[in-house]
Amino acid sequence: MNGLNNVDLIVIEDNPYDSEIILRVLRKTGLCNNPLLLSDGKEAMDFLNCTGNYNTRNPNLTAKAIILDLNLPFVGGHEILKQIRITPGLQSCPVIILSSSLLEADIRKCYEMLANSFIVKPLEYEKFSASIEAIGNYWLKMNHVS
Repeated sequence: MNGLNNVDLIVIEDNPYDSEIILRVLRKTGLCNNPLLLSDGKEAMDFLNCTGNYNTRNPNLTAKAIILDLNLPFVGGHEILKQIRITPGLQSCPVIILSSSLLEADIRKCYEMLANSFIVKPLEYEKFSASIEAIGNYWLKMNHVS
């Protein structure tokens, strides 16, 4: 837990293959040195609420961005997004939904819940990697967070 007070990006993703690609691309390109991976909805809620394994984290922790998958075990992405928007330090943090969902209802609901971006996960490795690099370039390098 030592690195919890110096997080650039929070990645909430349950698929080990997808999370490995995300972290590898961000590190390889130098876009993110301090990512935090939360691997399911329960872990994400513990982190956000400073409970469980995260009971000692700084409740005012900020990050440059959050990448959030919607289809997570235990607690779904919509509920996590709702919690992010009321979590001190992270309320105004950009949230990028990275999901396999193409449902218009999911997209609309995420924007209504103040997600900053909704990106459909490409299935091909090269396209997925390029998408992660583009996300990192924009949200971690170009975008300015107050």
